[in-house]
Amino acid sequence: MFLIWLILTKINKKIGSYKNLMLSFAIYSMIYAVIEISTQPVMHSKGTIFILFVDSFFKNYMGFGIILLSVYIGTFGLCISLLSCHFIYRYLAVVHPSTLVFLEGRKLFLLFIPSIIFSGIWTTTGYFCLYPSELKSKLLNETIYENYGVNIFDTPNLSLLYYLIDKNGKIKIYSDCILFIVAQIIMGICLTTMIFCGSKCHKALQGVSNMSERTRNLNKQLLLTLVVQTLVPLCTMFTPVAFLFIFPIFSIELGTWANAPGIFAGIYPALDALIVMFMIRDFRDVVLCKSRERKINISSSDGKLQNSSSFK
Repeated sequence: MFLIWLILTKINKKIGSYKNLMLSFAIYSMIYAVIEISTQPVMHSKGTIFILFVDSFFKNYMGFGIILLSVYIGTFGLCISLLSCHFIYRYLAVVHPSTLVFLEGRKLFLLFIPSIIFSGIWTTTGYFCLYPSELKSKLLNETIYENYGVNIFDTPNLSLLYYLIDKNGKIKIYSDCILFIVAQIIMGICLTTMIFCGSKCHKALQGVSNMSERTRNLNKQLLLTLVVQTLVPLCTMFTPVAFLFIFPIFSIELGTWANAPGIFAGIYPALDALIVMFMIRDFRDVVLCKSRERKINISSSDGKLQNSSSFK
């Protein structure tokens, strides 16, 4: 909430419509935190299967709990697609500023359409591909009960089973793999977009342009903040989760260690707010009360000048 207040009241006016993008991500972080608390997801990996189940007060509501887990997957995926929207806007603002007229006012919503579509794909594929089955529950129930004291048959869960090898050595691949393929495609699109837009912005800001020095410094601040905002979830959330999805393909069991990415994901909303507050100078000055110090220094220096002039 404090970050939202800063964006609404302390942001530099030159940022323009980008303020709404910053607001959207701040609001997203709050929504993600609420869904994460409501779900309290527990993750576990065994053999070629990975499971995610509810451990909150909704664990006794099978139907709603499964929907909530699907939404959790969708909001998790929404993070990187929203960040790619920020990179696209920064690219247009720095490299093609004349195009921003097409994103003024309500037209800015057009920038969010791909993110909404991607999030919807994450959610629906998570629900339909990972929906619990008797086979998956039988494979997991014993280990889940031993480690968490939970009967998986009565607990809302989503599980990804890649393949099973029968007694004859034949491999049967399951449709759960669709989520893995879809996730890799979406991640690849978002990362490629961010790398392209970020590199173009950096090159433009280093070169000669009609941009004033003050505007150039502001754009550098925003781009650097965005890069850090992207690197933190990539290192703490998406990379560990990628390993969570990859290890079961090779039948590498993580057991309870599969919950480590979930811990990082839980603290990310707070980390993101701190990144923005301390990397953007206007916000940092308010948090550290530097703007007040500047006013005191200016007023005191003005007082000295007045005294010196009167003495003369």
